Amino acid sequence: MSASAAPVAVQRIASGPTDTEVLLWTCQEMYVYQIPPLKNESGHRANDWDVNKWLWSGKLSVFSIGNVVQVRLTDPTSGALFAMCPVNEPGSKAIDPVAVEGLLQ
Repeated sequence: MSASAAPVAVQRIASGPTDTEVLLWTCQEMYVYQIPPLKNESGHRANDWDVNKWLWSGKLSVFSIGNVVQVRLTDPTSGALFAMCPVNEPGSKAIDPVAVEGLLQ
């Protein structure tokens, strides 16, 4: 997997009249999984999933647009949007943390 952290100004979107869209981070290869039911209150754990059974794979990009952070999943070849999630405030429930110990190599 490769990742880039250098902020880069990219196309402007309609989030405000003067808001500039800035690419904060990108990962060229990522996977989306069907998350199994929560087993306990400690949260979801990636090692409970079958890593070879993903629903979709593609590119993940994180953008800053004014006061909003936007996470986008796109096809790395065509650029087609698979999913998008705006994060409007710190501590938002839009994104859940996941434990990945033992899976990163």
